[in-house]
Amino acid sequence: TARRQLGRASAPAIGTEARRCRHGYSRALLYAPASTTTTDARAAIKAEHALSRLTCPELVEAVDAWEREGGIRAVAAACDEDESLLRSLERAHRDAPRVRNWLLGERASARVRKGDATTDFIVNRTGLVGVSLEALTSQKTWKKVKCLHAHIADALVRGRGKNAVGAFALDVLLTRRGVDVDGTPECWRRCAPGVAESRK
Repeated sequence: TARRQLGRASAPAIGTEARRCRHGYSRALLYAPASTTTTDARAAIKAEHALSRLTCPELVEAVDAWEREGGIRAVAAACDEDESLLRSLERAHRDAPRVRNWLLGERASARVRKGDATTDFIVNRTGLVGVSLEALTSQKTWKKVKCLHAHIADALVRGRGKNAVGAFALDVLLTRRGVDVDGTPECWRRCAPGVAESRK
């Protein structure tokens, strides 16, 4: 299904949201924080910036369109006007290293901390989509929002309460932009392997 939705395989995907779309397909995937790669007979750990990835083609296209129209700055402005939303934004970024280390387990987490500095930085000192935790409080809000796809995916995978910004963005898509976030009657064709898409 991920191959169908994304147009390619998604090797780092290790889980999905508990509540899927109306057709039973995942709208977002949970990514492994790191994977082992072998090159030149050496094993190395490759870190993944993304905690979750939005995969539903309908949602991805709707968010793409919204971002082109200034969606990131609009959500940032909402965060600046609502302190609880801003706190949730920062908390979602600070949660990312804890989630990554929980997924890795103690042994792999220790290996990451003692290994390559870049891998350690990605796993332990960045939030969602590579936002630096060291600069989190000093950054402009739109740079903390950075990617609506990532926040929506995080809210779908970890729950609306874990990422209020992602939940807010989903609500805007539904109530203000007319996007059926649970799926349209025919959208399943875009996710079902081996089924031809209907022409719009």
